[in-house]
Amino acid sequence: ALCDTMAASDGVGGENRLKMADAAEQTNSVEPVMHFAQPADGDSTVKKTPEFIATMTGWINEQNPAGLAWRQRMTYGRPELGAVPETISAPSLVVSGELDPSSNPSVMRPLAERITGAEFIDIPDCGHFSAVEHPDTVARALLSLVRRVQNAQKNA
Repeated sequence: ALCDTMAASDGVGGENRLKMADAAEQTNSVEPVMHFAQPADGDSTVKKTPEFIATMTGWINEQNPAGLAWRQRMTYGRPELGAVPETISAPSLVVSGELDPSSNPSVMRPLAERITGAEFIDIPDCGHFSAVEHPDTVARALLSLVRRVQNAQKNA
């Protein structure tokens, strides 16, 4: 299952991740990524709720600034995996929120089309955190994937 992700590296344009990593280490704070917990124009109605904001704020505050910096650098440095989708032969699921700024359906649907037999789920009124914003929809899609895997095993 590929949820809210993509095969491309950040490459040029992802330098903001490095700035967030440096700032987290320099200030020994998680504040440089706290904006992920704050809604912006174009975000889903779920992301704008006090419950979502409280949950994300809590999760961010639980992080270690050094670990947070490592994750930002790791994500920035991920390799280009553009040729990988065509190599996937297992039952697959690609999940995308229509409001995701980086991995929305215009990015994810073509990715899913490159994976033989992949199921594509486009979630309306959903941003980058599909499993948090619409957990029931993502859970149903994952259960469907499990059933497809079980059927593939039976038929193998």
